Amino acid sequence: MFIALSQSNPNPMYKQVTDQFKNAIASGDLKAGEKLPSVRELAEGLKISAITIKRAYLDLETEGYILTRAGLGSFVTEIDRERLRK
Repeated sequence: MFIALSQSNPNPMYKQVTDQFKNAIASGDLKAGEKLPSVRELAEGLKISAITIKRAYLDLETEGYILTRAGLGSFVTEIDRERLRK
């Protein structure tokens, strides 16, 4: 798991998760079409509420970084990584 949360970080946890996913997508660590962990799996792995992960995934989907398909999961979308790095 590449997500690391910090209680001392002034950002809320969902924002920390969102930012780290964006960084992983921008750097190419997560590629287009790659499946993300389920909300429950990630929440259990990070020992935080599933609601927090759900909020992060919703924000990522709203911003166009991921696509969620009912019954299949969430996947990284094809984006312009150069634009994202800026």
